[in-house]
Parts: sequence; C-alpha cells; structure tokens
Amino acid sequence: MSLRRRSELSRRGRRTLKTLGRPGNVYHWVADQKGVVRAASADDRGRTIVYYRASEEDEWIKLGDYGVRDASIVPVAFDGDGSLIVASNIGRDTFALYRYDVAKRALGELIAAHPRADLTGGLYFDRTQNRVVGVLYEAEEPGVAWFDEQWAQLQHAVDGVLKGRRNVISRGASPYVLIHSFSDRDPGAYYALDLTTHKLDLVIRMRHAIKPSEMPAREVVHYRARDGLEIPAYLTLPKGREPRNLPLVLYVHGGPYVRGGHWAWHDEAAYLASLGYAVLEPEFRGSQGWGRKLLESGFKEWGRAMQDDLNDGMDWLVKQGTVDPRRACIMGASYGGYAVMMGLARDPERWRCGVNYVGVTDLNLLFDVTWSDLFDSDFIRYTAREMIGDPERDAVQFKATSPLENADKIRAPVLMAYGAQDARVPLIHGERMRDALLTHGVDVEWVVYAQEGHGFLLEENRYDFYGRVARFLAKHLGP
Repeated sequence: MSLRRRSELSRRGRRTLKTLGRPGNVYHWVADQKGVVRAASADDRGRTIVYYRASEEDEWIKLGDYGVRDASIVPVAFDGDGSLIVASNIGRDTFALYRYDVAKRALGELIAAHPRADLTGGLYFDRTQNRVVGVLYEAEEPGVAWFDEQWAQLQHAVDGVLKGRRNVISRGASPYVLIHSFSDRDPGAYYALDLTTHKLDLVIRMRHAIKPSEMPAREVVHYRARDGLEIPAYLTLPKGREPRNLPLVLYVHGGPYVRGGHWAWHDEAAYLASLGYAVLEPEFRGSQGWGRKLLESGFKEWGRAMQDDLNDGMDWLVKQGTVDPRRACIMGASYGGYAVMMGLARDPERWRCGVNYVGVTDLNLLFDVTWSDLFDSDFIRYTAREMIGDPERDAVQFKATSPLENADKIRAPVLMAYGAQDARVPLIHGERMRDALLTHGVDVEWVVYAQEGHGFLLEENRYDFYGRVARFLAKHLGP
C-alpha cells in the first residue's frame, strides 16, 4: 500500500471487522469500553441465545437460551471494570438492570429498576470516572436516575434553568455538555453548556416553525380494561376548548409488539387536536416497554382482547363526559390499520368512520405473501406463530379476526392509503380489502402513493394524506 493511500485511510478512519467467528445468527452485539465485542444475542428458530466471551481471544460461551414467553436476560453494556450489565425480567414483571455474574451464570447486583416501565438500556457512562453513572428511563414520562452526585447536581441546575421540560444531558471529555430539551408541546432544542463559564447557548431548535404556546398538552392517563388490566395511554385535547362531548379520534399504534407513544410532542396527535378532536393513544395489551404482563397478555389476541382495550379506552372517556360516543373515528397504521378495519367489522355501531393507512387486512396474508420482507424469516416461521397465531392450528380464529373475512359487516366509511413499494404490508392487503368493501357498498376513499413504502416520507405525499384526513374527519365527525 502506498504512503499516500495510508495517509488517506488515516484521515478518513479505518473500518475494522469485529464480528469474525460469530457464535450464531446474531442480531445484537455489545462491545466493551475498549471496543472489543464481548456479548451477543442470536436468533435460533425463534429462540434467543445469549453469548459472552471474556476477551477477543476467548471462545464464546452460552449464557442463556430463551423462548418467546420465557423470562430472560438481554446484554446491555459493559462497565469500565469489564463487568457485564444485562436487562432481565427474571422473577419480576418489568425488565431491570443488573450486573451479571458470569462465573455463576446468575444475576448479580441490581443497578436500577422501575415498577411500571422496562429498563433495557439508556446507561450513562462517564469516561473521566470510567464507570456507569446513571440511567435514562421512560415510564409515562422520561427521566434520569443518577448514581453520581456530581451528575445529579448538574441535572438539578439544568432543570432549574430550562423549567417545565425534560432535559437529557450528555457529556464528553470537553468542558461542554450537550442538552436535549423538550416537552409535550415543544419538539425540542439542543443547548451547549460550558461548565467552566456556566454559559448556556442554543445550538439548534427542532421544527422551529412550531410555536409551543399554541400546541396542546399531551396528558398521561390510565384506565382499566374490562378484565382489570391497567392500560397506560396518552390523551391530547384541543387547546382552548372545553373538554366536554368532543369528537374522538382513537389512534392505534403500529407494531403491535413495540412501545407506542412517548411523552413528547407528537405531530399527528397535535395536528388532529388542532382540528378539534380529542385524541386517545392507548398502550393496549401487546405493547412493549410496560412489563411482561401487558406484553404477553396480547399474544394471540389480535381482534379480541387487544381490540377490547381500545373500546374500553373510548368508553372511559365517554363515562367522564369528555367525548361524544356518537362521533368517534378509529385511526392507525400497520397493525393500527388492522385494528381500524377489525374495529369497523367487529363493532360497526361504535365507529362513525375509520382511517387505515398501510394496514394489515388479513392474518393469512402475513404468512403467505412471498414478496413481503418478513416472508421466510425466523419471525414468521416461529415467533409469529407464538405471538399472532398459527394459520393452520388457529384457522378458525384467523377467519374470525381477519377484517377481509368480515368485510360484509363493515358499514362505516373508510379512508384507505397505501404505499405501492411497501414490503412490510404489501399493497395486496389494501387492494383485496378495498374490493371486498366496494362489493358490499361501503364508502371507500382510496389512495396509493407510488413512491412510498411502509409509511409516507415524501413531503408532497404527507401534505396530500393529512389533507385528506382533515376533510374526511370533518365530513363524518364534524368540527
């Protein structure tokens, strides 16, 4: 190699492959503070295998083998002393952070836990002290638990200046700290704080055209499902209007086995509230991040208990007098789009309309469509059969809970929007549902965006879609 070529690599940085001799079909690697990859999680026919090695020269050893429903450990990070930190829900509902005793193959010291929310990361590592000093957590609202008094004092000082907001601090070796400051009404900004002069400077403001004073609040709420399970949710109400007998948009997050909402400014919720609608976003059963019970109670409950949770959230608001039960629309994307179509089919008297974008419409298509990016994956072959159901063993349930199979029960008008390039929920889901609804005389507004995939990213398409949503809701719910 020429000296000139070496000089170019030196300036640009050199890539080094760290994953030679991988122990399996690894999807998650964890490196120690020196950059040595020493822990991994691998998929083996729907089971998660956790591996560890003491150094780059040592052999990988297996720490655990877990099924979908098993309590487990998840490698998270290495502390400065080389000890492994894991997240685990063994013996508890929520994931907590522990040091792991490799010699004993057992959990060691409990580092941090939250009674309602999973802790699976968010650790702060201070290089000047060579140790973990805190953890970022996100329950109904985000926060940081500091294990170090110096960092705790810094957080207190920042919060005293940037009041009424969540201020997430990160610090390197320089005298500066970077602060991400945001709220439910403000998309946020980044500030630089000079620790020597105590001067706080604005670096950049996100979505600077948004005026926080004009944005609605995003309230954290809880309600009980009919079986007693507590459901967290986010409620956004129109600013400046009395919260009585409002039209409702119940927004269903996608996934479904993910965390849905967060305490932060949410563009869709703020937009819908600005149009005069109450917006409820439930963390229904099957949602992740709220503990094992809430997650696993959603397994094989598409169109059943998961749908009940949505109805129970609406009924809770109706009982309080916040929303008008005669003016309710259900809206969502991906799994949320499935819940829209299933809600219209299962509870036709409840919903005045539905907005489904990029939504699943037939459970069998999830397993059958060969051009989906999930087809022939371990998720479809193994995991999905545990979490969603098996097309053969659960054929009766699939027929009862597939919107396409129940199109004749739908009466309410529906706005359906899809991306022609969608590899996650291919266009055939929407086309078959549209054709079935038209056969039964349902009012369908249909749009396909030629260049979009699983969600709409191009500005002109987002303007078009949300303009359609505004007109559709105004027509069927009123202002």
